[in-house]
Amino acid sequence: MNTEKTDAVLLAEAIQGGINSFEELLLRYERLYYNLALRMLLNKHEAEDAIQEACLKIYKSLRFCKNPEKYKSWSCSIVHNTCIDAMRKRKIQTESLDDVMLLDSGLTPEDEVILKESRAEVQRAVDLLPAKYKSVIILRDLQGYSYQEISETLGIKLGAVKSRILRARMMVKNNIELS
Repeated sequence: MNTEKTDAVLLAEAIQGGINSFEELLLRYERLYYNLALRMLLNKHEAEDAIQEACLKIYKSLRFCKNPEKYKSWSCSIVHNTCIDAMRKRKIQTESLDDVMLLDSGLTPEDEVILKESRAEVQRAVDLLPAKYKSVIILRDLQGYSYQEISETLGIKLGAVKSRILRARMMVKNNIELS
């Protein structure tokens, strides 16, 4: 028997002042929030700061979550927007994702170098994208979101999501070819 509370139940309890319920929601999605922020900001410290700021915004806005079943998308959109704000406020000095993620594979050292160089090349190409294209490519190709989840998270139409993903992939391809 599954006794885990749904997001909707936890959200309702949190709105009524249940701090433990809010904490459970944050713990449930902390890895997702962190990965999203890290991939957008490319810096551990910036990502951690953005997550703290986003969690405060989420807490202050709980009662405005119109569809409790969509809490995950709603809260991720707050994290996403907080990261966009951070990118606008600061000229971000990018660092390679490989500096903060460990390669744990059975590859030879030579293969690991090739893989690391390939990842770095793709990351540089993604870094060059305008924010609206960078967001969709991160959510789709790095976070594994569905088109519908991206639409809900970013608050844009499904057709716009598909169009932006296509354009973003073409831009990444062109950026790689030009480098």
